[in-house]
Amino acid sequence: MPAYLIATTLEILDLEGLRRYVEGIVPVMAAYGGKYIISSYSIELLEGEPPAPLSAAVVEFPSLEKLRAFLTSQEHAPLRELRRRSVRVNLIIADVPAEE
Repeated sequence: MPAYLIATTLEILDLEGLRRYVEGIVPVMAAYGGKYIISSYSIELLEGEPPAPLSAAVVEFPSLEKLRAFLTSQEHAPLRELRRRSVRVNLIIADVPAEE
C-alpha cells in the first residue's frame, strides 16, 4: 500500500542551500520509488494559526517500508543535514491501511 511523506516549509534560512537540496533529493527519492504528487508554493491557509506555510509537498512511495528506507538511507543523510541548515519544515508520514 502506498505511503506519503508530507512536507510544509515554515521558514527559508538559506535559499541557495534549499536549491541544492531540491536538486539532490529528487533522484534519491526516485531510487526508493518516491514521486512528487504535489509540490506547491501557492498555499492558502483556510483554517489554523497563521502564518501559512511557504510551500507544501506530498511525495508518494510504494510502501511505508520504502519511505522509511529512503529516510534512513546513506544517500539521504547529507541531504537531510543540508535541508536542516537551509529550511525549517514539518515532515509528516501518512500511510494507507490495507483494505480488510
